[in-house]
Amino acid sequence: MSENPFFKNKNVFITGASSGIGKAAALLLAKKGANIAFTYNSRQEEALTIKKEIENFGVKAFKFNSDFSNITDANIKKLFNNVVDSLGNVHILINNAGTVIRSSSKDVSLELIEKQMRINTYVPILLAKEFINFKLNKNLLEDFRPKIISISSMCSFIYMKYAALYAASKTALTQYMKHLAIEYAEHFDISIISPGLTATGLNQKQREEYPEIWKNRENLVPSKNAYTPEDIAEGILYMLKSKGVQGADWVIGSGAQHLDNRFNYFDYINK
Repeated sequence: MSENPFFKNKNVFITGASSGIGKAAALLLAKKGANIAFTYNSRQEEALTIKKEIENFGVKAFKFNSDFSNITDANIKKLFNNVVDSLGNVHILINNAGTVIRSSSKDVSLELIEKQMRINTYVPILLAKEFINFKLNKNLLEDFRPKIISISSMCSFIYMKYAALYAASKTALTQYMKHLAIEYAEHFDISIISPGLTATGLNQKQREEYPEIWKNRENLVPSKNAYTPEDIAEGILYMLKSKGVQGADWVIGSGAQHLDNRFNYFDYINK
């Protein structure tokens, strides 16, 4: 285990860590000495494998099956309490779980809006509430400054076809966390990371079955390359260790954040 004094024996709760950015962050932080609790939805075998990989670093690992498309205040509270019961304490919350619903505005419905917002916006907001209340009520603020990082998206400020619901959910998440950062700046570090094009489970089918489309998407990025989940995980690590990072929205975008609405990641809506 490559321990880092900053993360050694710290407890991290990560949502959506059975693949992609969440998985990469869980493994990197475990390598640095942190204990990990994480959620997964349908990928049970992958979750079991990741749990074992985390434990191979000599730290504790706990997995929780969670369907964030069907949430209530009560089951979010129960999930967080189960995490606390397993870890004993939570020092860092990483809101990573997310989904992309690609749809034309002519097909939008309340059901689609609710599904997109529940996973990408409501869950991070409610988990942040549980985390903050837990730390304040238990007076667990002195040993380590609690941290929340939420994974948003560059789509929150770049305008593209068929991405309105996804962009709205991530914009709401970003703005909420920025306001929360000011409200609790005395005791908590709360920030956002907004990745650009990243090779994750959300686009795995496209990369494997339509490689020419994926390459076209990469070519739209000024650097001509997508990020890997490990790249974003390194960014998470850097932000967690940085002092004075409060309400920041760190864009990891290969320069694509400077493009306008001609930058259409979602042109291939059915692929």
